[in-house]
Amino acid sequence: MADRWRTGRKVGRTIYVQVGDDPSDGDHLIGVMDTPELAQEAVDGVNAVKLIPVDDAEDEWQPWVSTRPTTF
Repeated sequence: MADRWRTGRKVGRTIYVQVGDDPSDGDHLIGVMDTPELAQEAVDGVNAVKLIPVDDAEDEWQPWVSTRPTTF
């Protein structure tokens, strides 16, 4: 699956964009999180959003747009 995010295979703190169907050394590094749990939560969130179907063919996935209320 192209454009899927994944965590690193050793420590689990790094986040990559998975290029092919399986994790590989050719995947693109996005960054590093403080803990493996935080990295996995970020990956799960992005991958879940990418599975949401788009109603209008002209719309594009916009990761910066959220329908959830923001609390600080």
